Amino acid sequence: MNHFTVTQPLPDVWHIQDVGQVCFTLIRGEKDTLLFDTGMGFYDVASCVAPYVRGKLHVVFSHAHYDHTCGQHYFAESFVHPDDLNRCRKTVDRRHRALTLKRARARGILEDAYPAEQFVNGTPETVKPLTEMSIDLGGLEVRFLLSPGHTKGSIVAYIEKKSLLLTGDTWNPHTWLFFPECQPLAVYTRTVRHLRNLQAEHVLRSHDASMVSMEQFRAYADGLSEETFSQAEPCPVPPYTHIHTYCCYPEPESKLVFNGDKR
Repeated sequence: MNHFTVTQPLPDVWHIQDVGQVCFTLIRGEKDTLLFDTGMGFYDVASCVAPYVRGKLHVVFSHAHYDHTCGQHYFAESFVHPDDLNRCRKTVDRRHRALTLKRARARGILEDAYPAEQFVNGTPETVKPLTEMSIDLGGLEVRFLLSPGHTKGSIVAYIEKKSLLLTGDTWNPHTWLFFPECQPLAVYTRTVRHLRNLQAEHVLRSHDASMVSMEQFRAYADGLSEETFSQAEPCPVPPYTHIHTYCCYPEPESKLVFNGDKR
């Protein structure tokens, strides 16, 4: 069984989707390599990316949620913004991994003989605070920009030389902004409007296997307006129906689901 789908949208850039339909991205410079997120981590992420790695591999998370961080136990260390550090370490501990595994089995995305123990034995202590907001991979600088919204410590990765923005969960075909750790809609809107001015042409997202244009992201940013929000309609999201979720489309192909109580 092929556990990963690997594409190469740009030279020295690999966008990889795992069995949970979550994507992570590998960026290679002349000396070193960056892995931005690790996906759900049910299968060996390190072995998947090994053929493309040059020099030292730096593992950095866009935010603390399990579907982006649970591959961390395949690596000696990984980094997340300090605002998300405690949540990330909790997310990858044994108890929370067991819950993640239970959900995955209910979805039927794992092989029948899947060795559970290899997944639930996470290493929370190896997740460390990200203190440097840029990294030089050798002729290729990656800037990490704090982007509060989906979580307080969410970051995006901006690679100016490749005209590329990695948005994590800050923008997806379906962007969720209703979990307790999500920031108010106004905070998220300020974040996205600030990012729209970056000099990029391409965007890679965590829940989209394809590369999309920065122009689409700018259209989405421009659509984050009071007019758009006023047209949002209730849309219960199981199993989170206790949250007053509302849906709108700031851009025709981009659905935003937010907590109506945190406007």
